[in-house]
Amino acid sequence: MGGNLSIGGRIRELRGKTSVAEFCRDFGIHRNTLPRWESGERVPDGDTLAAICQKYNIHADWLLLGVGPKYHSDMPLSDINQAILTDAIAGLEEALEKRDSVMSPERKAEILSEIYMWLLETEQEEHHEGRRNLAKILKFVA
Repeated sequence: MGGNLSIGGRIRELRGKTSVAEFCRDFGIHRNTLPRWESGERVPDGDTLAAICQKYNIHADWLLLGVGPKYHSDMPLSDINQAILTDAIAGLEEALEKRDSVMSPERKAEILSEIYMWLLETEQEEHHEGRRNLAKILKFVA
């Protein structure tokens, strides 16, 4: 589900039985805003889209475009590319170590999931170029 729907339709699908008032309260929006999103009259800003993805544990590609797996947990374990996952973990750990930073396990999982999906999408790049780009990106999140 979700592929034929607009962003608003996918938001409506996510909201399920949650009331408009409760959903609006959760995301700090006016009660008139949600119906405009769901009807396609308006779209949420980037920060709100990110918050929706985080709260519902969904992929941004699914919410924005209706493509790919809906939930981060929808990818079968057999489809995980171990080399790419290893690169994602190593890259994040290196970035945290360089900055002498600590990150909660939940935040690490969230970032690793996004890094993994990005690395999968850029798999065509040469391996070292992908790692160099990953290092640049991690400077901002770790």
